[in-house]
Amino acid sequence: MSVEYTHYLIPTRPLQRPNAARIAALIGAMRGQGWLGPSRLRGEGPRFTSDLDAGRLPTRLTTDWLRARRSKLRIRWGLDHGSRFPLTSLPRVGEEASWSLELHWSRYFLPTDVDGLSRARSIKTSCGEPVLRRPPVLTAKHPFQHWLLTKCPQCRLPYDPESSAVPYTDPWTGGQRAVAGLGLHRFALVIDCGASIPSDPGRTPLRVHPDLVELASRHLACTFHDDLGGIT
Repeated sequence: MSVEYTHYLIPTRPLQRPNAARIAALIGAMRGQGWLGPSRLRGEGPRFTSDLDAGRLPTRLTTDWLRARRSKLRIRWGLDHGSRFPLTSLPRVGEEASWSLELHWSRYFLPTDVDGLSRARSIKTSCGEPVLRRPPVLTAKHPFQHWLLTKCPQCRLPYDPESSAVPYTDPWTGGQRAVAGLGLHRFALVIDCGASIPSDPGRTPLRVHPDLVELASRHLACTFHDDLGGIT
């Protein structure tokens, strides 16, 4: 059985959602700093999926293109050693490593799908209404398999999970901490390492590379959880 690893960079405040201009600027800066470099992987050019359509990512991203897909958008880049590795420990397999980097952007809350944090799917509003939603049929045409409403479907009052917390156990160190906001988010960078597992960071948590965190903080005006990941 193969072992795979996925890591998240999400805002510390669940309601934060950068606008289209900030998203376009971040993607341009990530290209400029080598996080989205050329890849030798066949068929792994950048692709997107939205509520509107799906396909190859345009070479030039405009704010109008992004705004048209602002309900739910997932962009995926297949990457290898032609790009900077986005975590603080390099993959064990060196130049043979490949990974993907995804950008998630939604008007709804998205769950962080790692042990402990995925329980946020079961939350209810103060009216007792469940807020989890999913597409009627799970196919590759949908950008996300689950999302949560930001307003109660009964009373229409907004729901902000920022004051709630859930325990999270670091898969590398075994340490546990409370994650405010339940890991819910409306923007994320998701590093899917697949089988290119990072080297064991030892007694310190594995984190998103500080250069990438600084870049995201500067362009999106957010603070981030950068130590959330899961081994499957």
